[in-house]
Amino acid sequence: MGTVYLCDQELPVRRRVAVKVMRAGMDSAAVLARFRIEQQALAALDHDARPLTLANTEDVAGEGVYLIYYCGPFEAYARLRLVNSPTVLTMPIYVGKALHAGGRKGIEDTTAGDPAGAPLRKRLREHLKSIEAAQNLDAADFFFRHLSVDNTFVALGENGLINKFVPLWNALIDGFGNHAPGGNRGTSIRSRWDTLHPGRSWARDLQDRSETAQTIADDASEYLRARIASPIRGVDVQGAPVELTVEVESAGLRPDDSGSLPTGV
Repeated sequence: MGTVYLCDQELPVRRRVAVKVMRAGMDSAAVLARFRIEQQALAALDHDARPLTLANTEDVAGEGVYLIYYCGPFEAYARLRLVNSPTVLTMPIYVGKALHAGGRKGIEDTTAGDPAGAPLRKRLREHLKSIEAAQNLDAADFFFRHLSVDNTFVALGENGLINKFVPLWNALIDGFGNHAPGGNRGTSIRSRWDTLHPGRSWARDLQDRSETAQTIADDASEYLRARIASPIRGVDVQGAPVELTVEVESAGLRPDDSGSLPTGV
């Protein structure tokens, strides 16, 4: 839909911002409405509240979208540690949505008064079980943010967030959100996620992939290396030295050997 550039705003405040340049002819009412929804979702999710681990979903309610972040030691995801920590989360590893049963068909929600039926909470707990089953992941290293919205805007919000972040588990390593297949289990092929993170009992019965876990891990490492720059040396607004790590892939930029961005950024 357009190109996103990383820029430095000088007035009225100094801050680093993302500027999206839309292609000519892409200014229809529908496209602009989608862009505004994306802006609102990002703004609502960009708050100072302490992120929650996936085990802390008691207060999550309703339908909406969510982002899951990883801060752990899994080697293929090492580059995420440059931009994520338990207190500062920048790049999600997965973006998803949750709707009540029948929500995609416009059926009225009959679980509104049932806390256990909250779609967002249910979906996040399903993800927690998948991560807990994985042999090489620790659920304590996963955090989430969520936004409860009317189901009319859930799909638009999810698409906007995926387009913005292009998360690893959405774009490259498929299968995290899968459920156990039905009667054709014997002919189904194990997903990339289940190959890299074995443990879900139902996935053990699926056919092996032609690629190995190491091949997938190498792909993940290279993907994150392309999207996450090395630390960039600079100064903060008071002039104190700092190191910044930014996502520059979408603007086609790479830091040079000195760690600086090309002139004009």
